[in-house]
Amino acid sequence: MVIRMVQVENKKKFVNWLVQSVPLKQREAYWILNYILNHEIILTKTNFVKQADITPRGLVISDNHSTRQGIVLYKDQKTFTDPEQIFHEIRMNWRQTLYMEIDFVDSESLMLYQSIIEDNPYSIEILDATKFYDRFEREFDQENNQFRKKFLEHKINQSLEYNDHDQFIKFSKEYNDLMETIGK
Repeated sequence: MVIRMVQVENKKKFVNWLVQSVPLKQREAYWILNYILNHEIILTKTNFVKQADITPRGLVISDNHSTRQGIVLYKDQKTFTDPEQIFHEIRMNWRQTLYMEIDFVDSESLMLYQSIIEDNPYSIEILDATKFYDRFEREFDQENNQFRKKFLEHKINQSLEYNDHDQFIKFSKEYNDLMETIGK
């Protein structure tokens, strides 16, 4: 999984643009966004992700075109839709990471938004991809070690054929180091 650290300045630019440009479903969403914008410490603890609803503390804000509710906070498998309750939860728990998803028209093509999107560590896709890459890396390492082992065996045999003592010592040491590393 690639973890990207998004700079606060980029988050500020996006939230400013959002507040000024996108018609949100509930006016309280503007209040919450402005509050987050004016409290840099909260903005630093805010990660913009997809699928915020599957995180331990996810906030989804939607525009007028979305079929979703205007503001929804998902916390510990509970759903909150009361803006005042959401605001107070954000204000009181500012030390906790907040995963935020903004559902608006053309979000996929807006570079400003895409530049602040981070991988959702709770996404099944990310977990599956991580498992795949871990397995791929393990298998690649095994193949690479087998190739290296055969190569060194060939070089050791070759140095014996040519009575090259220095090469024999060099390749034997590499071979022994490799065998120690792979545990065989």
